Amino acid sequence: MLTTADLNYLVVAAAEGGGNGGGQGLWGSLLSLAPIVLIVIVFFWLMNRSQRKKEEKREKMLSSLERGDRVVTIGGIHGKIVEIQDDCFVLRINDEKDIKITISRSGISGRQDEEKEE
Repeated sequence: MLTTADLNYLVVAAAEGGGNGGGQGLWGSLLSLAPIVLIVIVFFWLMNRSQRKKEEKREKMLSSLERGDRVVTIGGIHGKIVEIQDDCFVLRINDEKDIKITISRSGISGRQDEEKEE
């Protein structure tokens, strides 16, 4: 017959991984995963931070565009800003034939002189 002390020993042994010495228990298992979880969190934080910096740089560039600036669109079209509307730019893409296109602000990839620097 099992005594109370024997039952207590079995409960504690089961909670610690079966009493065979190989198990770490629930807390030990969670603590062994902590470095991996920490690495994943740091990795995503660094990725998010660099993406945020790129977005801030792009917004700064878009807000600083003025008439006369030469730009490149995301489609690779080179042009000169001749008019700035609310959320669009009018670009002159051919000076000889006076060809103009209207493009959304989000369609600008960058300044033409900045493209050469990179």
